[in-house]
Amino acid sequence: MSALLLLISILFLGFAAHQWMAAIGQVEPTLPLEYRDGPLQRVAFGTYVWNASVPALARRRYLRSLYAMSISFLLIAVAVFVGEQLVPAVLFAGLAAADAAYATISLIKYRALL
Repeated sequence: MSALLLLISILFLGFAAHQWMAAIGQVEPTLPLEYRDGPLQRVAFGTYVWNASVPALARRRYLRSLYAMSISFLLIAVAVFVGEQLVPAVLFAGLAAADAAYATISLIKYRALL
């Protein structure tokens, strides 16, 4: 049971990574020059994805990646809980809740741009 949950969580994590990278590819041309390469690109991405010049598809992909990551964290929490490890299960459940809350707040705040 735990192995199946972990496998499904890896699939969701892969989907989240794909959506994230596709969104970065669409946002990159609108980023200022100093943020286009390197680690600063990923830091600036969360802010510039809501810029009006960015395509709505990039914002939808960004939100999909956040929700898929949240589902992945939740599945890991359940798999670890089934394995009777309470502390890691609570930590992963907390990550899932925080990620889902951030995605939902962003969805509500920027609904008009989607």
